[in-house]
Amino acid sequence: MKQLYFYSFFLLFIFFPLPAQEIFRNTVPGADVLSLQISKDNQLINNNLLLLEKDPEELIISFDLTGHGRRTLSYRVTHCNAVWEDSGLDLFEYMAGFPGLLITDYRFSQNTIPLYTHYRIQIPNEELQPLIPGNYVLTVFDENEPDTPLLSACFYVAEPVLQATGTIIPHNGRTYQQLQLEIFPFRNSGNLYPAEHLKIFVKQNNRPDNYVQLPTSSSVNGNRIIYTNHPALLFEAGNQYRTLEFLSTSRTGKNITKQEFRSPDIHLYLAPDTPHTPRQYQKDWNDKYQIGCTGCDSPQISANYYQVHFYFNSPYLPEGEIHLNGEFLHNEISGKSRLDYNQQKQHYEKTIFLKGGSYNYQYLFVSQGKTIGSTAPTEGNYFETTNEYTVLIYYSPPGVRYDRLIGYSVISNK
Repeated sequence: MKQLYFYSFFLLFIFFPLPAQEIFRNTVPGADVLSLQISKDNQLINNNLLLLEKDPEELIISFDLTGHGRRTLSYRVTHCNAVWEDSGLDLFEYMAGFPGLLITDYRFSQNTIPLYTHYRIQIPNEELQPLIPGNYVLTVFDENEPDTPLLSACFYVAEPVLQATGTIIPHNGRTYQQLQLEIFPFRNSGNLYPAEHLKIFVKQNNRPDNYVQLPTSSSVNGNRIIYTNHPALLFEAGNQYRTLEFLSTSRTGKNITKQEFRSPDIHLYLAPDTPHTPRQYQKDWNDKYQIGCTGCDSPQISANYYQVHFYFNSPYLPEGEIHLNGEFLHNEISGKSRLDYNQQKQHYEKTIFLKGGSYNYQYLFVSQGKTIGSTAPTEGNYFETTNEYTVLIYYSPPGVRYDRLIGYSVISNK
């Protein structure tokens, strides 16, 4: 009888495998949560890195909820492995504090269209402090619906043990950037951790779609890991991000052709974008955005929201989709970023509800059945384009139940 039970249990695993773990991303499932930002206390541009010890600045996670009137919101923090799955650690192993903490820092907007409530969470705080390095996700939920997340915000806690430097060289007729990479102990002290216990990832401009993991076994040279002309570090060069700015209802902003009020919203119409053929020379923030408004002391509660109409002039491309890309859309490729084709006007279009400020954005072409976007048909690829490459180094020795983030470096050709 026991033997029969064992076989039945075994067959359950063959025919009914355990569900795949959730992969956490910066996400906002509902329409009433707006302008999720993760930044350092004194920096307006997004920055989601916190040093484990003696970081002079706190990490701020902020967002808006439509309407005035405080909702009882709570948050919890989850430690993740290197690929953003729940690491399975108990809370007390990675956090000093309490689960389900209330969000008490909030302010109502002032004379804005529409009305909204601005919420703010500081990490670490008196009640919650990270104890170990790694990937973390903060989840916000209504206290009455703890199983229905309002948002997820991802951030890193790093312990600087290893660092990376690199150079960027042209490739394939100067349409690709080849990243040459070298990893070594921080401040050139100590020995390199065993390469077989390291996990190394690289991402371009915070995009999760072209995120790559590097092999380590064949790249060790003494106390350094060196990648020269490695195919995994070959990226489309892209073009400078397009820029958009709207700071006031009394004047037309950058790249805006028309502004009108149609109750209950203010509508902004962008000049139609076209596929880039020449290289663009303007400075950019490589996907980031900054909230702002003219003549206001506190943009976070004084900036208006606008219905922003994007247009991309192009024949219909049946072999794929056109997506908007930028931090204001969390760099995700989904239905929220996909443009619809207007057959009558012969262009792609998308309307997004955005808070007043300055924005970087680009268009990506995503082939049918693919998950990685390409800039070739939409922006063009030019080696001189300024891009940021983030190198993440995790240490996972035998017997340790989590991926320890021991290196975080940003390499740029600015």
